[in-house]
Amino acid sequence: MRIEILQAGTGDSIWISHNKKNVVIDGGKSTIAIRTRYDKIPLDEIIDLLVVTHIDSDHIAGIIALVKHMKENGESHRLKQVWFNFPKKEETDEYSVAEGNELASLLLGIDGVCWNNNISELLDSTIEVGDMKLRVLAPDHDVADEYKPNNPDELGVYPEDWHVNLRTLIDNVDDDDMDEGGPNSQSIIILVECEGKKLL
Repeated sequence: MRIEILQAGTGDSIWISHNKKNVVIDGGKSTIAIRTRYDKIPLDEIIDLLVVTHIDSDHIAGIIALVKHMKENGESHRLKQVWFNFPKKEETDEYSVAEGNELASLLLGIDGVCWNNNISELLDSTIEVGDMKLRVLAPDHDVADEYKPNNPDELGVYPEDWHVNLRTLIDNVDDDDMDEGGPNSQSIIILVECEGKKLL
């Protein structure tokens, strides 16, 4: 089993390969490394499994670039299976996470790709990709509703303060105004086993 940590800018991007099988986990924020690595796989190989652990930009941006790259080169058929916890467009239009929607649209435009968007259904199951065995450890629930903002502006960007001096912003930080949300319970966590080795 070969494990490659790709240059991702920020975030993570991991390429796991073994006996002509390829598993890609996240794409980081940089788009060059993951596309370059894809271009190196032999023509008789495909991406057997593409995993987006969660939709933060530093995990999903490279994946969007990769899928676009494959489509532009007429090679989207080389993407077999995707694990991405995000509602499909035909299920709802109430979710406003831009990059999640963009990847969802790309995946829905690929004939034959198997997209599992509720990985909790695979909890504790063992999925085999060639000789690699993947066991899903989390999430333990359907996370789709967690992507729906409680407030329409919750996921917005406020450019009005971009020009403000950093010192001014620091001086106005209110320690009582802290993020009281719970830990990230949306991320896909996988245990990969192959030839006596384990990767979490």
